[in-house]
Amino acid sequence: MFRKFLIIIVFIGLIFSYSVQAQEMPTAASNERWVCLDAIRCGDCDDIEGLAEGECLAREGANCSAANMTWENAEHTARLKQKIGAEYQVLPNKETYIAVCFPSEVGGLCTTGSADTDQIVYKKDNTSELYTATYDSITGTGYTFLGLFDRDGQPRILNYITAEEIFDEYEWADYTTGGYERKFYALNYADPEMGGGGTSGDAGGQQQATVEFSFASQSVDANCVSVAWDPYGRIFDSQTLEPIKGAKVSLLMKRKDGSFTIMTRSDLIGGAIQNPYTTKEDGIYNFVVPAGDYKIVVDHPDYNFPGNGSNLNLNYKSIYRQIYPSQTGEIIQERPPKAEFRDIPLDSKTISIDKEIKLMEYFYNKQKMDKKSIVEGRVSHPLALINAYSTKNNVKYRLLNSVQADKMGRFKIVIDESKFEKDEVFGEVEYFKIDLTKDLKQTNDSLTTKIAKVLNLDPIPNYIEGYAYDETGKVLPNAIVGVYLKFSNRPYFETKTDEKGYYKISSEHLPFFPYTIRYTATNGSIVKITTTKFIDQNKQFISGQKIDLNVYKDNKGEVITKKPLNNSSIKNENKPVEVPTNSTTNQSNLILTVVILLILIGGVVAIVGVYIIKKNNSQI
Repeated sequence: MFRKFLIIIVFIGLIFSYSVQAQEMPTAASNERWVCLDAIRCGDCDDIEGLAEGECLAREGANCSAANMTWENAEHTARLKQKIGAEYQVLPNKETYIAVCFPSEVGGLCTTGSADTDQIVYKKDNTSELYTATYDSITGTGYTFLGLFDRDGQPRILNYITAEEIFDEYEWADYTTGGYERKFYALNYADPEMGGGGTSGDAGGQQQATVEFSFASQSVDANCVSVAWDPYGRIFDSQTLEPIKGAKVSLLMKRKDGSFTIMTRSDLIGGAIQNPYTTKEDGIYNFVVPAGDYKIVVDHPDYNFPGNGSNLNLNYKSIYRQIYPSQTGEIIQERPPKAEFRDIPLDSKTISIDKEIKLMEYFYNKQKMDKKSIVEGRVSHPLALINAYSTKNNVKYRLLNSVQADKMGRFKIVIDESKFEKDEVFGEVEYFKIDLTKDLKQTNDSLTTKIAKVLNLDPIPNYIEGYAYDETGKVLPNAIVGVYLKFSNRPYFETKTDEKGYYKISSEHLPFFPYTIRYTATNGSIVKITTTKFIDQNKQFISGQKIDLNVYKDNKGEVITKKPLNNSSIKNENKPVEVPTNSTTNQSNLILTVVILLILIGGVVAIVGVYIIKKNNSQI
């Protein structure tokens, strides 16, 4: 009888264990933790005229190591260090990866500079996607990573910081055949089940330790300072002042015998040169060059080079500078680290044709605590007008902000989401070119062509709560939920749905970059959705529960309006609320489980009591 009693107790223990597990969500994967770095471009002397050789490098703020700072790469190195403030510090005792992020046609692309390290961090090689170029009729990447250097200029064997090292100042050097803006981040991994101190086992074999986790670090300043390098210029129509696409720009280098011949990869460390360079819609060309004397030749079937300088539309002075060759002379004396800039007008052989505006590249991210989305990038046309709109049910709703691009087409637009309605999200940017031949002092409305181009964006929710659905609209119980940055195949964060397909992800587990969501069902099938799709699938539930996806909400469901110093316990407590069907909630299940356990325990107590009484009677 006693053996039966033990079996019953064990059985009850198993039931109780299963019941508790059914109420707690499965262990979440490690968080990616991105921290913005301060970046100072070495030899930042673009706006300083008349500096003698070496003077630029000695200037405060531009003084990088002499060992690394050669004439050839002075314009292509940045000194990196942690920003001031506890929220910008990397986790101690963790391997830390440094990433450079470029604007792109999809909102940003980051790389560690190494294909092998990219495979660890992103599970894909992002270097191969940067600036495809043609070298001597051979197509390849237009990106060259020169290396990560210690503050004394010595190259590092590893291009990341090990767990045993302290984050110091480092220097990063690279070349690109296209793209100019760069942002730098430090990345390591925080295990939410260990208070932020543990790390993912498949992310380079980091060591585990327990460290306080800061909410502020997860709402890191997404608006990192950009640095830019590479000498460049623009090819433009002398009459319309619009950039010219399809111009072949050739760079000629002066040889020892005094002749000028086309520069090749063998003339440049790293070989990152595309020569001739064919311009895109922005008319921009750029060459990475060492010190020397150069000439530029431009060829286009519809234009004459060089243009007649006297035919230039006078408005050019408000947009272009260093006009080549009529104002600067034919020979360009390149003396790095000061970059030489040349804008080149061409005369049209026929009537000038209007050229369509294009969004060349952009960053898109979120200031999580401030509930602000930021889009900054570059359009093909100077001084273009940029408008941002919210949407409701995927339909344009209202104008949020309007800015004008600068002379290079660069812009930054900030969208304040703090006063959004519950079902309102940011989702659309439109851009107009303006008539550059008119009086540019007029209002933007009178200058715009009224032919808008539109960029549709998926929102970056600050908080996720709802249900996972497969492609047929059925909920996915016990499915793995993965949050993925758009340029990575490694999950930023993972959790699971409950038996009803419900899950939630609090703000500290969500990135400030654009992301997508992947569901892996129990049968192994994978469903990939955008944040727009998630909102659309759960709009009835979100509306019914009055859920605000814009707020910064912690894992306890509390709205955080300012940055707390620390939160040492980050647990994935997903407690379902009412399902949008007639299903019972987990809370009801918990009550039912407790009632059943009490009945079972009462039964066991009764059985044990009867057993003891009978045993005592038998001994009398």
